Amino acid sequence: PYVQLNLSLLISRLNTKEITNANDIISVFNQRTMKIGVLERTSREYYAANLLPKAQVIRFTDINAIFNAVKNGAVNAGLVDNID
Repeated sequence: PYVQLNLSLLISRLNTKEITNANDIISVFNQRTMKIGVLERTSREYYAANLLPKAQVIRFTDINAIFNAVKNGAVNAGLVDNID
């Protein structure tokens, strides 16, 4: 492979009470009521649609907008590049 991409799911603390282990993440966020923020025209759109097909994918033009949307509750989570 030329590039290895790691995914991070940025989650609001308001959504963490339903998560008791790593296996819960998909089931909690793969619901029609969940909104997942992604950078538009990136592989994150593809991953969100495939990993969380029931969730609403909300597209943003920059990563700061995703962080703000999670912080302000406009989306339940953001699917972004791994954050170190």
